[in-house]
Amino acid sequence: MGPMGVYRVQMLGDKQAGGLMKHPQPGAPSMWLAYFCTMDLAGATKKAKQLGAVAMVENAPIPEVGAFSMLQDPTGAVFAPWKSARGGEDVERQAMPKPFTFCWDELMSTDPAAAGAFYGKVFGWTLRPIDMGGGMTYTLLDRPGVTNAKGDPGSAGGMMKSPPGVPHSSGKPAPVGVSRTQLSRRTSWSAGPCGAFSPCRKARRLR
Repeated sequence: MGPMGVYRVQMLGDKQAGGLMKHPQPGAPSMWLAYFCTMDLAGATKKAKQLGAVAMVENAPIPEVGAFSMLQDPTGAVFAPWKSARGGEDVERQAMPKPFTFCWDELMSTDPAAAGAFYGKVFGWTLRPIDMGGGMTYTLLDRPGVTNAKGDPGSAGGMMKSPPGVPHSSGKPAPVGVSRTQLSRRTSWSAGPCGAFSPCRKARRLR
């Protein structure tokens, strides 16, 4: 990766499951970064900036791999639109993710209403709120025209109000380059030895 150091690919069998690298900003905490596939990287990046996103990396190519932008949405969450250059990676898959792989993206937001409006305009997602009881609302981010194997709307992920204890969700100013709102992988939270918050979830047998 040149001046950015070494990028380590996380493998599950013969499939790539993720990556790992040193944070390029000194002093920034460990974090996960969610990539969202798009057929028009430049268009999505431009639209996001028009709606108030801050571009940290813009339309950066990775030879023979793809290109990405790294953006901070108006509520503070960092995400990365991605366009693959490798054949077959943009194909819609209906099967459930395998155990021990990433299975869901979730936005823990300090301002779900503003975040939902932003992502709806950038990616065309529609919002499907679900009453969780106790005054809590969970919102699915549905992709129009996409259904899952059961015929239900296909969701890009979900969103909810940040619960107490999630990093940078207290409303206090975040350090430069660090989001108060975090994109997460869900179920229950735990802090790893390097400080990155990630979920604990049980593996389940696929039907």
